[in-house]
Amino acid sequence: MRREFLSGYEMVVWGYNGSMPGPTIEATQGDHVRIVVHNELPETHSIHWHGFELPISIDGALFITQDPIPPGGNYIYEIDLHQTGTYFYHSHFLMQKAFCMVDMFIIHPTTASQPVVDRDFGLIFQNFFILPN
Repeated sequence: MRREFLSGYEMVVWGYNGSMPGPTIEATQGDHVRIVVHNELPETHSIHWHGFELPISIDGALFITQDPIPPGGNYIYEIDLHQTGTYFYHSHFLMQKAFCMVDMFIIHPTTASQPVVDRDFGLIFQNFFILPN
């Protein structure tokens, strides 16, 4: 995708499901989620579920816990969500992460905490270096 971050300056970025950052995933504590990844990138890929308590076999750490997903390949992540909170997911390839392959994963508690929260705001900060032509 091409994105204009500064008037007159575009960058090529990568994302998930045609968006950058990727879609925010929301679920509830106790849910079983199934995330199907189809790698449409021209290179291998994997997703790291940052801060999740999950089986190490699906942690997304390349060559340590998971083989990379080849271009055109698929991988299915299945996760039982027992914790709560705001986490994030991101590519485990440095340049893909730099191209904004990241977003939040929010796990809502089964019982609302007190006091009740009106709204949460998630912020993702990313550094870009844009050089003039």
